[in-house]
Parts: sequence; C-alpha cells; structure tokens
Amino acid sequence: MDRISLSNLSPTAVNPRELVNRDADADWLRDGLTAWLRSPDPSAGGGFCVLGDKGIGKSILTRRVIEDLREVHAATTMFLLVDCRPLRNQRDVYREAANQLVEELVARRSDVPPALIAEARVFDTLTRFDQVTLKHAHEQLTQYKVSVDIGGSHSLVKWLDAKLGISLLRSSKSIEALEGSITVDGPRLHEGFVQLLHDITRHSIKQDEPLRVVLYLDNIEELRHEALNKDEAREAVRADVEALLHLSEAPLGLVLNMRTYYSSVLTRRISKRRTLGRMPDAEQRAIFERRMAGEDPRDQARVRASEAVATAIDKLADLARTPLAFLTWAEFILDEGLYDQDDMARALTRRLGSHYSTVARYIPTVAALFKDPSALVDAETVREACGGNDSIYRQLIDQQVLLPHNYWDPREFSIDPELGFLVGREDLAAG
Repeated sequence: MDRISLSNLSPTAVNPRELVNRDADADWLRDGLTAWLRSPDPSAGGGFCVLGDKGIGKSILTRRVIEDLREVHAATTMFLLVDCRPLRNQRDVYREAANQLVEELVARRSDVPPALIAEARVFDTLTRFDQVTLKHAHEQLTQYKVSVDIGGSHSLVKWLDAKLGISLLRSSKSIEALEGSITVDGPRLHEGFVQLLHDITRHSIKQDEPLRVVLYLDNIEELRHEALNKDEAREAVRADVEALLHLSEAPLGLVLNMRTYYSSVLTRRISKRRTLGRMPDAEQRAIFERRMAGEDPRDQARVRASEAVATAIDKLADLARTPLAFLTWAEFILDEGLYDQDDMARALTRRLGSHYSTVARYIPTVAALFKDPSALVDAETVREACGGNDSIYRQLIDQQVLLPHNYWDPREFSIDPELGFLVGREDLAAG
C-alpha cells in the first residue's frame, strides 16, 4: 500500500478550533471562569481543574475556553498559559508565568502604571536567581528603582526588603560594600508571586474594573514525572505541586489540567473539578474529519477515495480509548501504508520498535497482563513479567508505558492508552 503523509494529523497538536463536541464540559469551565471574572471582589481567588486520562483531550478543551474568554475579556484580563511538560519544578513555573506577565503588562503600557511594569520586571529577574550574592542581586534589581514607586504601598518591594534583605533604596556605594548571599527557592518565589498579584489587583489603573490574571497550568503531572520511581523525589514534587495549588487562594483564576491518577493531591483546595470521559467512536471519527479539512485538497481527495482508509479509521476509532491514541495510531498507519491490514492491532505493533526501542520486546508481554482497558496490575506482577529486571521495570514507568493508578502511592498500574491495542491480545505477546 502507498504511504499517505498528512501535515495536520499530529496527535500533539492542540489547536482550540479543532475541538470536537465536549460542549457540556467546555460550558462548565467557561461559565465558572466567567462568574469569577465578574465577581465584585478581584482579590478573591478561584480554582478549576479539568481531569481525565492521558490524551483524553483536556488541553484542547481548556485552550478553546481560554481562547473564547480572551476574545471577550482581553481588555481587563491577562491570560497566562504555562505548559509544565518541559519544566522541572515550581521555580520554573513562576519563571515562565513572570515572563508572560511582563509581556502582557508591557503590551498594555498605556493603561498600566509604570511602577507595576517595573515590579513585574523585578520579580521576573528574581526568578532567574537561585543562590546569589546580595551584591549581585542588588545590582540586577536596583535598575528598576526609578520606575518603582518606592514611597507607595507596593507589597512586593516591602517583601523583598523584609524577606530577602533587598532594598531598592540602597545607593551604589552601599551595594559595593554588601557581603553574603541569599537563596531564592520555590517557596520564596511563591510568596513573591502572590505579593505581585496583590499589587496588580490594588494598583491597576482601571479602578472600576481592575486587571485580573488567569493562570492556566497544563500537564501539571509532567513536572518531573520520572520522580515516580523514588519516594524522596516524589515527595519533593508533591511539595511543589501543593504550593502551586495554593495559588487558588491568591487573587487570580487558577486553571489546571491534570491526569486522573494525580488527583488525590487536590484535597479540598480545588473544589471545582470536571472529569472528561471517553469519546464515542463517531466523535473520534469526527476528529479525523476535522483534521482532514486542514489538509491539501489533493490529499483530502486521495484519502476520501480509499475504502481501505475509511475501514482502517473505523477500526482504530473502535480500538482507541482516547483521541491522542486514535490520532497517534492513524498517523502511523497512514505514514507506513498499513491501512489495508485486516488486523490493525498487529500492524500497530510495528510502531513499538521505533518509539520504545529499549523496552519494545517486553511491552506485548506486559500488556497481556491487562485483561481489559481499565484493568490494574500490581508492581510485583509487572516485575515478574520483566523477568525480575528492575532496570526494565523502571524504564517502562519512565517511558510511561505503565501509568500509576495513584501517582502518590504507585503500587498498581494501568497501561498507557496509546498501547491499548495490545490489551487482551495474548497472541501478540506470544509472537
């Protein structure tokens, strides 16, 4: 069969305009955020969490809602979108959020007091520090003292002096004489970020309708996901995540996307939650059709003229538990020209070697442990299937072949939905 390479079928793309259905879920988040944006007290925070399995469509749904709200509230709301996948800890989150916040404030320069922009720049610079000498910290931060209203009630400036010993009032001569160093860790950046948010609320120029901030943290479970294998590292991640959850009490709208297995960390701090369920097969086919609409007309015609492609797409939609799995499989099957195969699951096993090279030969055997897509298998049983090889076991977790039932107590695992085509196929394990 000829290969069919399409440009708009990437499973990682999250174009909000390609959202299919999910209307009730989108309305829930949109209505909740709208109520918060209209609340009379801008200093009161709000927290929302969209939960669901890996690849279920949390990101595209939330981005669609954020895009819709931006069109209505852009004049009075700054929307910060932070993808946690490439980040390591809460420090990285504050650094990314601060960078976007500065850009937003600068873009609104005519409506924002210069002191507020200067404060945001101060905090943004602070996020670049880790262990820093007092002299260097002052040299970097006092460049903004001309713009910051030192005589006002700016709480970030006061916080710098009280907590870090950094005073923007110091003279160049006194800075030269400074000795010692300070640690700017995650908890301190958390405090500083909250102080900055309070200043934005108090000092935004539109007193009748103050500036508001919505912070959207996508893929929060990807902050050092590999820490799952080590108790101490996992607890450090938990501390970072809980600190980020505390932002729901700050003057901002906090929106989280989180995999279900991470959710026990939420406790009562985030009460507004929505869990996305599996899409019906017909809606997954609709995702494919919407993606096809963005392809070159010649490629569209080629795909639609092929009965083999239509049959393959139907089979994949029936197999897939998540849109990410469905699109991943469809892209591979078309790219490799395997859409004429009778057994789609067997055809998809060819993907294992290129995407899971170090553990590929173990995956069918491990997947055979799961009798249905929702099954859980305990860690010891998985180790036995790996021949007692701890290195292979850890790699299966690191590469997210196995996903924990509860990230914070990883004793049972499910199979990644992208490998769901192997569930119940003992014949593939034997082969």
